[in-house]
Amino acid sequence: MPDRTQPGGLNVGRAVQEHQQTGLVRALVHPDFLRAATAGPRRRIGFAVFTWSSDGKFDLLVPWTVIGSAEDAARVSQALASVTLIDRTHYGGGDMEQDGDADPAAMHDRLTDMSEAIAFASLLLTSSPHATQRAIMNICANGTDNFAGGTESSRDAALAQGFTINGLVLGQDVELA
Repeated sequence: MPDRTQPGGLNVGRAVQEHQQTGLVRALVHPDFLRAATAGPRRRIGFAVFTWSSDGKFDLLVPWTVIGSAEDAARVSQALASVTLIDRTHYGGGDMEQDGDADPAAMHDRLTDMSEAIAFASLLLTSSPHATQRAIMNICANGTDNFAGGTESSRDAALAQGFTINGLVLGQDVELA
């Protein structure tokens, strides 16, 4: 049984998502990651990765698996490397970096709904097949929550369940750094 469970959520444009995917693929086989993953009392972690966009569009890229060895990490890294990323051209016009001329009505499908991502990660952690003493969600996004409702209720619910939330913001917004 793993020591920690770590679902990660990704919500970014294609170019940034490809960069992030490559980084995660490389990180999974890095000796420092493997040392951290095997340092706990159970010597392994449960691990899952999903992407999301607004309106409940979730894609489980790596279903729950255990990483407890270099071989496990390589297997998961290869699985993630083989995943075809979401083609967002039908969500309002390609990469977010080029959306200045996109139809505002189509942009609704391009919102960053952090609340929904936290709620999905909480559900994923709750349904993990692995017993754990620590449950951690690592969420990567390209900015602040820009969907109605805010993140407070989902965040508070996740924290009340004992989950740890780590956040990584990608992009050029210096106010979020």
